[in-house]
Amino acid sequence: MLWVLPLVFIFLLLAIAVVKLHPFPALMLAAILTGVLNKLPIHKIIAGINNGMGSTLGPVAAVIGLGVMLGALLTESGAATAISNRLLQQWGAKRVQAAVLLTAFICGIALFYNVGFVVLLPLVLTLAQQAKLPAPFLALSMAAALSVTHGYLPPHPGPTAITQLLGASTGKTLLYGLVAAIPAVLIGGWWFPKTVKHLQPQTPAGMPPAATSEKPTTSFSTGLLLALLPVLLMTTGVVLQQSTDKNSITTTVPLLADPLLALLISFIIALIVLSRFQKHLLFRLSEKAAAALPTVAGIIFIIAGGGALKQMLVDTGTAQAVSKMFLQWRLHPLLAAWLVATAVRIAIGSATVAGITAAGVVQPLIRDAGASPELMVLAIGAGSLMCSHLNDSGFWMFKEYLGLSVADTFRSWTVMETLVGTTGLAMVLLLNQFI
Repeated sequence: MLWVLPLVFIFLLLAIAVVKLHPFPALMLAAILTGVLNKLPIHKIIAGINNGMGSTLGPVAAVIGLGVMLGALLTESGAATAISNRLLQQWGAKRVQAAVLLTAFICGIALFYNVGFVVLLPLVLTLAQQAKLPAPFLALSMAAALSVTHGYLPPHPGPTAITQLLGASTGKTLLYGLVAAIPAVLIGGWWFPKTVKHLQPQTPAGMPPAATSEKPTTSFSTGLLLALLPVLLMTTGVVLQQSTDKNSITTTVPLLADPLLALLISFIIALIVLSRFQKHLLFRLSEKAAAALPTVAGIIFIIAGGGALKQMLVDTGTAQAVSKMFLQWRLHPLLAAWLVATAVRIAIGSATVAGITAAGVVQPLIRDAGASPELMVLAIGAGSLMCSHLNDSGFWMFKEYLGLSVADTFRSWTVMETLVGTTGLAMVLLLNQFI
């Protein structure tokens, strides 16, 4: 099984980088090749591809669509410009990176990665234009903060599931995770983007429109509230989920923690507030929001292709074989957990799936080696962010939204993800000396 991986990845690199085949059919062909090389019956290959596409697109397609529509509302109404103007005025162009990094980290604690990316990207692109900075420079700072919170901290799906699987304390995991997250964000989101400031691609046409020089018609406070409304709704939902006082409110409002519902409510409220109940303005904003949808069609299909490949790697047992191989080596349990998560991440692409798979594999190490379950959660979370490449939807989202080449996406996104993953491991090993 393991010998299939390098062949599949070489095929992908040749198909996309050399032949210039679109990533969607390239990923589909790679999924079929994975099944064929593992001698999987054709009907199981087709079933696996359909299952992988559906299970991957299900949680993200509507979120991406609503996110880009909300972003179009904020930019078309001038709300994004109002926010960027105030941030630049308060922080100055020289400190705009710090503003983006801090905003993304705070929002990322409660915001699922895909949601945070599509909600915050219009603001980042507007700030980059206003401050005359390359878009990938600020986008990397945003992505690093969102990635670290997504991989390290509950209530994100991966860390939450791993915490439960390993019997760790959610409170301790969150506390240790914040300690480990800060250096990872500073290295991956503050220092590293400065090394790739030479990347200045042309943002694809139709992506969140650039801010105009006209005076914004939306105030800073209104724009900021609408931009952060999904965060506020989901945070409220998460907090009430922990409530032990069960009543009609604490059993209904937690549904707001679902990103789809939070984004849908936020979009409707933004449309009403920004149109100020003026029919002609409402129609114009609705049309602009709808016009933004085709711009993410390619991204959605690429994510579907990545899901198909991921599912074939799971169905053929390739990912599990990679995990078990590392368990045969006599390593420190935290390092072993990190390596297993890293290997599955490379094989599958999904950070959440890599984390959950690795947790199931290394669970016996907690009992046999006496490792801290909370630090094991963080070690797995750090490994699940490593070496993002062609089979990761995050790789393609970053590439397509920023208009980067595959090579430049490897130089920026992949290196950033690897830096935050290795920094996380270093911090976990350091915390292990004091806990």
